[in-house]
Amino acid sequence: MNVETCVDCIHIKNIMSEIDDVKIKIDKLESKISTVETKTTIQEVQTKQIFEILTDIKDSIKTIASKLTNLEGKPGQRWEEATRTIITVIVTSGVVWLLTK
Repeated sequence: MNVETCVDCIHIKNIMSEIDDVKIKIDKLESKISTVETKTTIQEVQTKQIFEILTDIKDSIKTIASKLTNLEGKPGQRWEEATRTIITVIVTSGVVWLLTK
């Protein structure tokens, strides 16, 4: 029996060839999976960094809002201080005028 003409041998050769093709495809798929895993890890790190930056921005906005609230209140405080000073000057002037009479 000749190996070249043996039907089983031909089937075995075909199967071996298909197995080799499957091995090549598996290697390519494993490479693609590795690439996807690497990219996923990088994206997870980037996403974490983005959320950290967003948290920093949120904290900065809170600080700015607090400072803005303080600034908005200052003109009122200054007006009250000016009014208090004017009233004190008027009352003091009145008392001095009364004492000098």
